[in-house]
Amino acid sequence: MIGITIGDPAGIGPEVVLKALDTLDTKEILLIGPSTIIRREKERLRLSNIPDIVDVEDGINIHIGKPSKESGETAYRTIVQSIQLIKEKKVSSLVTAPVSKEAINMAGHKFSGHTEMLATAFDIKKYTMFFYSNKMKVALVTRHIALSKVSKELTIEKIYNTIQQTNEFLVKYYKILQGRKKPDIGVIGLNPHAGETGNIGDEEIRYIQPAIEIARRNGIQIDGPLVPDTAFRGNFDAFIAMYHDQALIPLKLLYFKSAVNITLGLPFIRTSPPHGTAFDIAGKDIADSGGMKKAIRMAIVLESNCKGNRRKA
Repeated sequence: MIGITIGDPAGIGPEVVLKALDTLDTKEILLIGPSTIIRREKERLRLSNIPDIVDVEDGINIHIGKPSKESGETAYRTIVQSIQLIKEKKVSSLVTAPVSKEAINMAGHKFSGHTEMLATAFDIKKYTMFFYSNKMKVALVTRHIALSKVSKELTIEKIYNTIQQTNEFLVKYYKILQGRKKPDIGVIGLNPHAGETGNIGDEEIRYIQPAIEIARRNGIQIDGPLVPDTAFRGNFDAFIAMYHDQALIPLKLLYFKSAVNITLGLPFIRTSPPHGTAFDIAGKDIADSGGMKKAIRMAIVLESNCKGNRRKA
């Protein structure tokens, strides 16, 4: 059973979820969120195919198109409900629609992202934000932190853990796609020209290169530190990026509509689309549901592969 959260009810989450589900088989899907919002959107969009709903709370007073304390509280409770459903084994995989960090923090909850909240709920210390598209796959060593803090957050252990989890994911699910026994992973440097042997920064020498060497000793096929401005021209099965925008600017520029966010390291499958709440277009019936459809299909594929039924994304 796959659980799907509607995200912030004031954003495009309810719309893209319902549009995506209208073309899919919903027999093994639970929709998580306020039923008032879901049914209102169903009627507005004139859709008929919606799955069973796990109701969170009454969302009738939430106004579409603007983040608020109320929408943030509902979004937060929806995530909490999805966590409970996983712990009770009522759902085995989770697809999350976008939420607003601003709105959830307005509601009084310290929140930095789905990834961090889910990892904390299941007491997971090692986890990775990974983005998959058919032509580019990237994993992040650091996630939602200020650029000024990236260098201070880098450690050999963090970089190696990201490499290891990415390699394990590719070996488990996608090694057959490239016709090779081992995935080929490229690690991107932090500094321009990958530091030029310490002349433009020494993070490559202190943290990145040692992590790569540990990975090699453990049998991982890997190259780097790669020069950041040319790294993505390389033919690798996945890239390891040091910070959020280093990976996601090229990915979203080239493959925005086909990319899926996957959290590695959790005891269940979790996927999400690559876009945000898009409050400015919420309620206008113009939101593209392609990203959400990809995220749902990816969860189905990974769930199937996990059971031994090899399927391609």
